[in-house]
Amino acid sequence: MTALEIGRPRRGIGFNRNIIYVILIALFIAGIYFLAPKFEWHKPQIKVTPNTDFIGLAPIEIEISEQGSGLKSVSATLSAGGTEIPLVTEQYEQPVMQKKIILVSSKLAGVKEGPAVFRISARDRSLWNFFRGNEAVVQKNVTIDITPPTIELIADDPYISFGGCGLIVYKPSPDAATSGIVAALLSGANEFESAAFGNLVASITIQQLGTTGTATPQQVRERWQEVAA
Repeated sequence: MTALEIGRPRRGIGFNRNIIYVILIALFIAGIYFLAPKFEWHKPQIKVTPNTDFIGLAPIEIEISEQGSGLKSVSATLSAGGTEIPLVTEQYEQPVMQKKIILVSSKLAGVKEGPAVFRISARDRSLWNFFRGNEAVVQKNVTIDITPPTIELIADDPYISFGGCGLIVYKPSPDAATSGIVAALLSGANEFESAAFGNLVASITIQQLGTTGTATPQQVRERWQEVAA
């Protein structure tokens, strides 16, 4: 072997090194292609119907949708009086892309009426966030009211001719929202309109602390203008 051949770089070593680089780059790209979906960072979407600040006898619908790796778990709790009450606890073995849960009044058995915290949590199967997945949380302060309203009939017209009119005197249960609902129903409003009117009245009386709350027609009109604005 001559001196020129000793100083000349070996072509075989450089060629093999380039092949290794190409293989490593290909493996890296393939890893990104297959693992990137498992590390998606989009949180599940939570929708609650109706979107109200009161929880009572009416059912509550929770709709959860996932666009990535699929749902792993869903939970809903109600915290009242220092006690956390589980309403829903579900774990999914297989990815779930959409889930609808309906909470009925039987879930509220033994719950005390008054202020509470309503919390919904949904977690997906992503490996993001140190393999814990993405968590979406909806939490709001609510008022629990599961006592149905009562109406005491004081006086009425026993006989009303066809096409005529009559007078009914009633006494609702001592609750501003209930009184507003009853008044709206007797005025010909439907269930949804009556519920909205009852909440409108309650939003006025709840601010009158230390006294028996009342809502005058003028106050109701002004509050309606604020809400409708």
